[in-house]
Amino acid sequence: MESANRLIVWVFYAAFALLGICLAAQGRFFALAVCYGVAAAGFLAVTALRRAIGAPRPYQNGGAPARIAREGENDSFPSRHCFSAFLIALLWGAAGYPAASACLLAFAALLALLRVRGGVHYPRDVAGALAFAVVFAGIALLLLA
Repeated sequence: MESANRLIVWVFYAAFALLGICLAAQGRFFALAVCYGVAAAGFLAVTALRRAIGAPRPYQNGGAPARIAREGENDSFPSRHCFSAFLIALLWGAAGYPAASACLLAFAALLALLRVRGGVHYPRDVAGALAFAVVFAGIALLLLA
């Protein structure tokens, strides 16, 4: 489970970099700035929200020990890994690459499942991450329209 989690996270690192490369190669620098700017703003907003809420993780509430390595506590909602994955997938769609977006959404859903089954998030954490990703992707779509 740990290996699959780590592999999918790296898929999204590569996908985010590749999105920037594709947009830059096509001379779509405004779209590049929007996608990277929205991602940065979303990441910072979700990080601040997690700190403000301070929701405990399943293993902190007497649940089974986490099967995915995790160092932090009281920062469960929303899942930042899942937020980032869902947002990157949706940004591919917003940038005009629907097939890549669909493939990445499947990987993001798998990551969400792994994070819950791995004992580091509750289902509400990954659902909240998806909701926030949709909001920030919507902002990107509005800016790109």
